[in-house]
Amino acid sequence: GNSTCIDNNSCVFGTYNICNIQKQCVSVVGPGTDQCQNATDCLDNTHNECNAQLQCVTVSGAGANECQANGDCANQCTNSLGNKNWRRVAMSSSGQYQTATTNSDQLYASVDYGITWTARDSARLWHGVAMSSNGEYQTAVTESGKIYTSGNYGVTWTARDSVRFWIGVDMSSDGKYQTATAGGEKIYTSSDYGVTWTARDSVRDWTRVAMSSDGRYQSATVMTGQIYTSGDYGATWTARDSNRPWYDIDMSNDGSIQTAVATSNGRVYTSTDYGVTWT
Repeated sequence: GNSTCIDNNSCVFGTYNICNIQKQCVSVVGPGTDQCQNATDCLDNTHNECNAQLQCVTVSGAGANECQANGDCANQCTNSLGNKNWRRVAMSSSGQYQTATTNSDQLYASVDYGITWTARDSARLWHGVAMSSNGEYQTAVTESGKIYTSGNYGVTWTARDSVRFWIGVDMSSDGKYQTATAGGEKIYTSSDYGVTWTARDSVRDWTRVAMSSDGRYQSATVMTGQIYTSGDYGATWTARDSNRPWYDIDMSNDGSIQTAVATSNGRVYTSTDYGVTWT
């Protein structure tokens, strides 16, 4: 089928122009690229479009040219993403907005509940990703790279902080409070939607992090170390349980119920007191 977009911004919800059967240039609601700017564009009998194979082809019918060469069709919306080294995925509370990370490829974002996906930013060693409950604020981290944040539903991304071996990230439901983990580094927190970051606690092999919906309660795991909890938005941290090969952790919206997993034939551990004790 024909592409419905020619660049990443064309895939964001909104309106676009098409030529109707009366050869009029009209505006319609939904994701897509403009076929015309005025009625004159609707008088021609052929125009160029990017097809599903990202090739620039001439098709019958009125419309403005989407491309002049195959290179103009790069970074299109895709229905089938193919095989990739996928890492992590995050979505809004409604499920409409979703972002997935890859190893050595781009970020991929969806604004239609995962039906179609658009390549975003550049190829990097992407790892963890998190987003606010409405999907507006998103943060993704890279191995041997920087933290990247978005404030427009994952359309554009900005590099933050410094190059580190970033692994995990989580944020409060409004996106204001964020915490990121890195191997062989301190743990880093942000209280301004990921714009600036502050080093906390000590250098450890941090793996994953989770937080309550308001950001107050946070827990992070350390490989071959302990679980660390915070009740003050990540400012201070307390060691919990025992040294294990901790790998991942998550918690309920209020932070009272938490579950952590350990690798290397490890077990699943749970807490019902905000991560203070574990079973």
